[in-house]
Amino acid sequence: MIVKLLSYNIRFGGRKREKEIAGVIRSANPDIVVFQEATDTRVIDQLAAETGLSRSAARPEHSIGYISRLDIAHHEWHYPAGAKHSFLEIVLPGTEERIFGLHLSSTFSKWSERKRVREIQALLKSIERHQEGFHILVGDFNTLAPGELLDVRRMPAGTGLVPPRGERYAQGCAVAVGARPIYPATGAVAVEVEIWRRGG
Repeated sequence: MIVKLLSYNIRFGGRKREKEIAGVIRSANPDIVVFQEATDTRVIDQLAAETGLSRSAARPEHSIGYISRLDIAHHEWHYPAGAKHSFLEIVLPGTEERIFGLHLSSTFSKWSERKRVREIQALLKSIERHQEGFHILVGDFNTLAPGELLDVRRMPAGTGLVPPRGERYAQGCAVAVGARPIYPATGAVAVEVEIWRRGG
C-alpha cells in the first residue's frame, strides 16, 4: 500500500489561516497529514472537516497532531526526557510500521544543533522496543538540509533575524529521503512511502 504523507508546520496553531491551510492540504491530496505547531485542537478539527481527512488527534498546547483519511489503529504521544516537544506515534491497522511525528528545537547554533541531536537520541531510545519493522520520522527538524545555506531573510520573527517587511518565508521542514517540497512558502513537505500490511 502506498501512503502519501504530508508534513506541515502550520505555525502558531494555524489560527485565522484555516482556509488557506486546508487549500494546501487539498491540493497535495495526502492520506495522512502530520502537523507541527498544532496547538489549537479546534483548528485541527476544522481542517479535518474541510479536507475530508476525518480521523484526527491533537492536544492543546502540544505541537504534534494529525489528520487522516486512513483508519488509525493506535496513536500515542511520548515525552522523552530532554525534548522540547512530545512526539506522536501513529500506527496503521495490520502493520508493524510506525510513523513518528516530531518537532525539534529551533534556532541555529552549535548549541542548538547538539540539543536537536540529543532530542533525536531520546526519541530513538524511547522507541527501541520497536526495532523490527519500518519507521518513518516526519516533521520539523528545524535544521538545514546538507549543502543548504542559512538565509536569514527566511527566518521567523522573534529570532532576532527578521525578513524584510511583506516578504514571505518558509519554516524549516524536513522529512525522509524522497521528500519534495510543495508550496515552499507554507512549510508543507510531501512524501510517498510504501507500507506493507501483514498477510497482504
